[in-house]
Amino acid sequence: MSNGTILCIRQPAGNKSSSKSENLSHNLPLTDHHEKNIPKNDIELGSYLAGLIEADGYIGDRRLEIVLHEKDIKLAYFLRKKLGYGLIYKIKDKKAIKFVIKKTEGLKRVITLINGQ
Repeated sequence: MSNGTILCIRQPAGNKSSSKSENLSHNLPLTDHHEKNIPKNDIELGSYLAGLIEADGYIGDRRLEIVLHEKDIKLAYFLRKKLGYGLIYKIKDKKAIKFVIKKTEGLKRVITLINGQ
């Protein structure tokens, strides 16, 4: 496989994975940094998402992608839980993960939150 190949960690929102390929510890609490900056309501969540997307993400025609450092895996799981949508991918040979939303309902939710509605 070449650099940049993505290994998919598929897990529906809210369900625990039984896959042995997933060895990332997402059940631990968020770091102190994240605890202080965690969105408390939908208005804060919308602003938080807008910042993450602006930093290293994009919204395309049929998907949203946000790239995070692998140390932020718990943040990706937190976002998936709060939004109710999303897949988390480990990017092979990189210290990065990708949070992706493909479902139309999930994209609508994110756009609504970002717009502050």
